[in-house]
Amino acid sequence: MTGWTLIALIPVLLAPQPAAVRQRGEPPLHQATIEEHPGRLLPLDLVFHDHRGRPFRLDDAFSGDRPVLLILADYDCRMLCSLVLREAARAPRDAQLDLAAGHRALTLSIDPRDRPEDAREARARTLHVLGAPEAAEIWPFLVGDEPAIRAVAGALGFGYAYDPASDQYAHPAVIFAITPEGRISSYIYGATFTA
Repeated sequence: MTGWTLIALIPVLLAPQPAAVRQRGEPPLHQATIEEHPGRLLPLDLVFHDHRGRPFRLDDAFSGDRPVLLILADYDCRMLCSLVLREAARAPRDAQLDLAAGHRALTLSIDPRDRPEDAREARARTLHVLGAPEAAEIWPFLVGDEPAIRAVAGALGFGYAYDPASDQYAHPAVIFAITPEGRISSYIYGATFTA
């Protein structure tokens, strides 16, 4: 698939598809769905690995006093995922929000092939846009195995599928606002965000 084809697909990927179209055998693009579950508790007992390779239990992100902006992404994706991460970093920077003091961000790879070094590279690019040093204790980037990733995605209602023809994942563009207790608060759609 050419870069121009991927650019042409971005508007389609941005539009959440109804969950009813998600069926076995459907093309990957048709599996890029959102089914909202406001109020649902995330599976906080799952363990992933952070950008340093350390175990990271999902509930470590939820201190009970700060909301979390959660992004599901493929760290190797240079198109939609990179755009969403860049814009998610730009908005708080432009609004002069201090992620360390107020909100918290968390990114989880949907690609079980991603490793901590992939997370570290994606995090470095994102923190550069944010204007934060790479050593900042903010915005963990996580990797994990397929069942754990699917469990989080399922709780969020985030449908995605791997497309072997393009070696990319089809998925919607959305950021999830999560309460300090780990419950889904709202869905923020699109690839650009205002401060």
